[in-house]
Amino acid sequence: MKERYAHSYPDTLYYMMIDGEFHGAAVGKFRYTPEVEDIIFDLSDDEADARKDEILQAVHVLCGANNKIKRYRGEIL
Repeated sequence: MKERYAHSYPDTLYYMMIDGEFHGAAVGKFRYTPEVEDIIFDLSDDEADARKDEILQAVHVLCGANNKIKRYRGEIL
């Protein structure tokens, strides 16, 4: 998994399981709470765009609603 979702951020916070299979990771760094820098995927562009709200909501549930997600697939939110 580490090689599949390689990135330049300090930590992999969570691997993303979508429809029963791993398809991405939330990356950033752990401090007192997780700081989400980016969400990366191996989904198609169309599917990642169609499921964006669902995925962001799931990450907010894990990391806290007040935790700002800075990027989604490399694009600033």
